[in-house]
Amino acid sequence: MTRQRYLIEHYRPGITAEALEQWAAALRATAITMARAGEPLRYLHSTTIPSDEALLCVVEAASDELVRELYARAGLSFERLTAVISDDITSESEEDIR
Repeated sequence: MTRQRYLIEHYRPGITAEALEQWAAALRATAITMARAGEPLRYLHSTTIPSDEALLCVVEAASDELVRELYARAGLSFERLTAVISDDITSESEEDIR
C-alpha cells in the first residue's frame, strides 16, 4: 500500500522543548500501537518554531483519515493537515542508500 506524507500544523503559544517531547512521545507511541495492529502509518518527526508559536509534525500514512485517527487516539488536536512531498533521505533504510 502506498503511503503519503502529511504535515500536521498546530499553533501552541509558549510551547517548550519539554512539551514538544511529550507531544511527540504521545504520537509516537500511538503510531507504533496502530502500526503493530496493521495500520499503514508511521510517525516521522516533530519540530517547533517558537517565533511562530507553531508545532509541525510529519506522519507517513495510507490516508489522511488514518492521520486523523492517530490524533484522535492520542487525544491531540491540530489546526491543519496537508499532504506534502519530501526529499528526506533519512526515511530510507541503510540498504536503500548503499
